[in-house]
Amino acid sequence: MPPPGRGWSGFTSPSPRSSGPSIGLPTPRGRATKTAWCYTWATEGGLRMRHMKWEEYLRRVHGAWLGKCVGVALGKPVEGQKKLHNFTFYPEPPEREKFTDDDTDLPVARLHALRERGPWISALDLAEEWLEHMRYPWCEYSIATENLKLGLLPPWCGKFNNDFFKTGMGATLRGDFWGWVCPGDPELAAEFAKADGSVDHADEGVLGEMFTSAVAAEMFFAQSPSQALLAGLSVLPRDSEVARCVRLVMRWVSQGLDWKEVRARILHEFGHPDITQCHQNIGFVTLALLASEGDFERAILSAVNCGYDTDCTGGLAGSMMGAFVGVDGIPERWAEPISDKLVLGWGIEGLPREWSIRELARLTAEAGAAVVNARSGRVRIEGAPKPEEMPLSPPEPPEVSLCVEPLDEPFSAPGVERRFEVTILNLRHKPLCGRLSVALPRGWCAEPGGIEVALDPGESCRLTISVVPSEEIRPSQAVEFALEAEGRRLTERCGLVGARRWIVYGPFDNSDGKGLERPFLPEPDIGPDLSPPPEAEEPFERREVWIPTDRIPVDEIFGTPMPFTLYLLNFIKSPEERRAVLLVGSSDGVRIWLNGELVHEEHSHRFPHPHGSRVGLRLKEGWNALLVKVARCTNTCQLRLRLLRDDLQPMVDIDRTSLPE
Repeated sequence: MPPPGRGWSGFTSPSPRSSGPSIGLPTPRGRATKTAWCYTWATEGGLRMRHMKWEEYLRRVHGAWLGKCVGVALGKPVEGQKKLHNFTFYPEPPEREKFTDDDTDLPVARLHALRERGPWISALDLAEEWLEHMRYPWCEYSIATENLKLGLLPPWCGKFNNDFFKTGMGATLRGDFWGWVCPGDPELAAEFAKADGSVDHADEGVLGEMFTSAVAAEMFFAQSPSQALLAGLSVLPRDSEVARCVRLVMRWVSQGLDWKEVRARILHEFGHPDITQCHQNIGFVTLALLASEGDFERAILSAVNCGYDTDCTGGLAGSMMGAFVGVDGIPERWAEPISDKLVLGWGIEGLPREWSIRELARLTAEAGAAVVNARSGRVRIEGAPKPEEMPLSPPEPPEVSLCVEPLDEPFSAPGVERRFEVTILNLRHKPLCGRLSVALPRGWCAEPGGIEVALDPGESCRLTISVVPSEEIRPSQAVEFALEAEGRRLTERCGLVGARRWIVYGPFDNSDGKGLERPFLPEPDIGPDLSPPPEAEEPFERREVWIPTDRIPVDEIFGTPMPFTLYLLNFIKSPEERRAVLLVGSSDGVRIWLNGELVHEEHSHRFPHPHGSRVGLRLKEGWNALLVKVARCTNTCQLRLRLLRDDLQPMVDIDRTSLPE
C-alpha cells in the first residue's frame, strides 16, 4: 500500500480524517495455538481462524475494564513509592466520585478516537485527537502537546525534545486498550499501538505499548498468562531491551526464584531512578502475570507490591487478568468498592466526565468486533452488533500519494542543513508527469529546489531534498512540498522548531569547587555583547550556541574535561505579562536570574530529573533576560531547563530565537 502521507483519489485531496492509515493493512495470519475452552478453530481460505461469541467477548472486555479500574485503584495511593509492599487489599478505599487517573482516562479517550475515526485510524488521526482532548501537562504528555502545537507530526512529536521521557510508561499503560479491540490478533494490536505510541513516545517506549497491546490481545484466547507473554514477545525486536527484560523474568520465574528475588534482579538489570521508566515496570507486570498462576487477585497484588509506578502496573495486570478470567472471575470484594462508575480526570476535555464501566465495555466490544471483522485475517466475533456512528469503510486508496519524512531532527538553526525524504507513488493506470517544488521561509534555500517527476503506472520515486535555514529563525517554521500535475496540486508540510539562541561566556576555572559563589563577570548585569578586557585576570570566550531542546549540552560547549564555570544568557520575548514556571534538572551547581533578579540557586550532586526543581517566574511583556550560571565540579554535568505556563501547559507563543534590537 502507499506510504502514509497526502494523496489524491480522482485528483481530489482527501480530508485529514481519511488521509490513509499510517499503520499498514494486516496480512492474513494463521499461526496455530492450542485450542482453548473460550474459542473454536475453523478454516477459512486455508487459514486457521479464531472465533468467539459476542457474549463471551463482551464478558471478557467487561472484565478487562473492571480489572483495570481495580488495579489502578489498588496502586494509585502508593504510586511513586519504590519500596516493597505487603498489601492484601486496597490501602485506601477507592472513592469513585474523587478517584481519577490517567491510566483509566487515556483508554476512554482512545476509545472515543477509534469510534470517531474507524478501524483504519492513523497516527495522524490519533495526534489530532490528542490535541483536541489531552490537557495533562506531565512529562512526555506535555512535550508531545508542545511539539504538535509547534507543527511536528508523528513520529517526531514523540521523539523530539523527549530523550528522557520517551521510554516512560505513558504509552505502555494504554497499550492494553488496543488488545481489547483486537482480541486474538496480537500483531494487529501492536500495529495500532505503534501508531498510538509514536504520538508521545519513541524507541523502547513505543515497544512497551506494542508489548502490552499484544499480551492483552492474546489474553482473550490464551490458556495461560505465559502463552500471552510469548505473544507479546513475538511483536518485539529480539534485541530490544523490553524483550530482554521479559525473557529474563520468564527465565527467573521458571527457575523457581522467589518473587522478591526476581524483583531485585529486575531492578539490578533494568532499574532507573525515575519510577515511570518502562523497563522495570514491564518487568513487574510480567512477574505478576507469571506469579498469578491465573488468579486475578494474586496478579494485581504481585504487581503493586513491587512498588514504583504502581497505578500503571496494577492497572495493566488487572486489565490483562480481567480479560483472561472475565468479569465474573473478578472477586466481589475487589469489584464492589469500584461499583460501575469511572470518572474522567480534569486532563481530558470534551468528553463526558462520568461513565458506566458496563457501558464502556459495550462500546469497546462493539468497536473491537468492527475492527477485527474489518482488518483481522485470523479472528471473527460472531453475533456482534454494528457500532452506531462508527465509520467502517476503509479509505479510498489514493491514485497519487506524496509522503515527506524528515531525515534529521526537525529543528532550524542558521546554516544547519536539514534533509527530507520525499516519496511519490503513482497508483493510476496512466503515467504521471508533474513537478515537485519546495516553499521555504524567507532567505532559506533548498537543493534541489524543483524536480520534474515522470512516473509510469504503479511506479514510485524517492528523493532527498536538503534545506538550509537563513540567519532569521522563528520558534515555529515549516517547509512545504508541492506536487503539481495536470492542473492539480498536492501539498505536504513539515514543521521545524526554532532552536533557542544562547550567548555563552566561559569557561572559568572551578578546580576548587567554589565557582558558583565566585563572580567571574559582573553578575547579574551581563549583556549579550560582553568581551574580556585586555587586563582580565582570567580570559574567556564568548560563543553563540543554538540549542534546540530543553537539554543544555554543558559538557559539549567547550569540550574541556576540567571542572569549570560558565554563564548562559537567553532572551525570551513574551507577548504579555504573565506568570510562568521554569523546571530545572541539574546534577551540579546552578544559579538563575530573570531580569536581574535571582530566582533560583542550588548546588547538589544528585540525579538530574527534568522536574527536579520548580521555579516560579513572572515574565514581563516584551524582552526578558534569563541568565544561568553553571558550576561543573567534576568532568560532567547535566542540565535541563523547561519553561512552561504557570498551569504547566506548554508556552508556544514566546520567542527564544532572537536578541533584543
